[in-house]
Amino acid sequence: MSTVSLATATISAPSATPETTTAKRPKELQAIPIILIGIAVSFPMQVMMAYDYSPFEVEAILTTLAPMNWIVMGMSIVHAGLVYQGSTASLLSGTIFLFAVAWNNYLVAVAGLNAPLTTTVLGTLGALLLQIPLLKPQILKVILNRNLRWWRTPLRKRADIRTLIRPVLGGELTSRTFDLSKEGAFIRLDQASWDPLQKGSEELLKIGSRCSVRLMIDPFNTIQCDAEVVRHSNASGHYPGGFAIRFKNLDPNQRKVLLAYVHAPAGAKAKNPFEKEEKER
Repeated sequence: MSTVSLATATISAPSATPETTTAKRPKELQAIPIILIGIAVSFPMQVMMAYDYSPFEVEAILTTLAPMNWIVMGMSIVHAGLVYQGSTASLLSGTIFLFAVAWNNYLVAVAGLNAPLTTTVLGTLGALLLQIPLLKPQILKVILNRNLRWWRTPLRKRADIRTLIRPVLGGELTSRTFDLSKEGAFIRLDQASWDPLQKGSEELLKIGSRCSVRLMIDPFNTIQCDAEVVRHSNASGHYPGGFAIRFKNLDPNQRKVLLAYVHAPAGAKAKNPFEKEEKER
């Protein structure tokens, strides 16, 4: 079996952008996986060109690939998936990927197969350069903190909805939402007040604590369910201080109401579920 070289000398690493928002997936985390998949595909293509195989000679192509080729191809795909997700594990997979590429190209250089020493060295450097954008401060911050990967959260809609929160340990908090999704909501604290008859404090709403929630979506729809506190945030710019909750045990009808509300155009009027019956009368 032959060993195929990873020749990526012509690939330049995508430059990191100065974006500070992660509401959308950073361009680096989109471009790098595409290049990595291209690297994996390049191995069988190099075999085809070196041995004059046609694309239909699949068995011959696959058996010609050396074990290290398969390892590099596999790591390219795994690393691509982790980078696309912005996973912390991408730092480890990137290290393994680079080691596999370097060792593969070393074997090629020693054996003198398919590529000169210069090409193998440049290929290894190209793979190294491909990882540099992941170490940029704004990208590394996202990789190390899963709470900053906002593109993975469901569609959110700015929503000012009266909300009643009852922590399991007692107390009753009345506030309003800042935004809402089909999975949860952000509750603002600048408009919050504890029921004086129900003693309570923000200590009852620590991350991981449970509570019951009542959301007055519109005059015709109220959602009541359990929820978990998943995040606390200080006020920043137009975003108020408060805490995020994730809904628990929603029934199908409640999910339907939330989806309809989140996807409804701004300013859309609430739909009366009994309108048809009233007209028939």
